[in-house]
Amino acid sequence: MNTDQHVLEHRYHGGFRARPAAEILEFLENEVPIKVKDWKVPLLIQHGTKDELCIPEASKRFFAMMTSDKKHRKLVMYDGLYHEIYNSPSGRDKKTLVNKPIRDAVDWLLSYC
Repeated sequence: MNTDQHVLEHRYHGGFRARPAAEILEFLENEVPIKVKDWKVPLLIQHGTKDELCIPEASKRFFAMMTSDKKHRKLVMYDGLYHEIYNSPSGRDKKTLVNKPIRDAVDWLLSYC
């Protein structure tokens, strides 16, 4: 069984309680769009296109809300990957066992050194 199959078979099947879920949604809808415009820190967002836990479109919308300099922010969507992109065998180097999302994150971090 590969990692993506494991994630799909063992994902959380519970639910949220109504009040905390409503508070989280309110924060995400009302506070985040206001505050994200003030962020001045570098940001890398990586997301699998088949992620069923966190909607890929949400990452795209969040990224679009940012007003910081484009050279200090990056959005990378990994076609066919699920939620745990760092555990995916996709694009994994046979010698180091490091996959493409990890290599991309390390390269992005090193670009700031």
